[in-house]
Amino acid sequence: RIPELDTDRYSLWKQKNGQILVTVHGTKMEAGDLLQDFSILAGNPNSFSSEVTHLFKTLDAANVTYDVAAHSLATDFVINGLASDEHVDGVYLFNPASSAFQDTDMLKARANDKRYTYFINQGDLVSSGLYQQMNQDTMDNRVHMGPYRYDPVQSHYMDQWVTEEQQEQEKAQDEVKDSRKTG
Repeated sequence: RIPELDTDRYSLWKQKNGQILVTVHGTKMEAGDLLQDFSILAGNPNSFSSEVTHLFKTLDAANVTYDVAAHSLATDFVINGLASDEHVDGVYLFNPASSAFQDTDMLKARANDKRYTYFINQGDLVSSGLYQQMNQDTMDNRVHMGPYRYDPVQSHYMDQWVTEEQQEQEKAQDEVKDSRKTG
């Protein structure tokens, strides 16, 4: 992790191959995020984060190759904020934001865009607008399907994309870090 580049919206990580990974989190329980969520639900495809767009422009200007991973609301920030694909190696959209009230042609275009790899759960209402417009090529080649969960809230959480073993390892690492800080 590169903590000096972190903000409340995103984190940057140095990967083993030398590339940067930009991770952008979804909705925080704050008025601005909740308004953007409602806007997507109402059919607006143009949710935007000037902070995220500025980061992409900065990385592009520095001629840095990077991957992007985003969850929920942040997937719209990424889709609408990437100025070009020149420096982007991979875009990974977890539980991507969409709505049945959005334009069907726009949903089809986004759902089948070959630049994106999707992580979707069939029980996730937030992703259902996009999921319903995916063609067979997308489903076969660029979709990772999470285990079906009957609870629509649970089917939207990020923990479904990490194994219990990985969660335990991360918890143990956090405990070691905390003990070093207090010890």
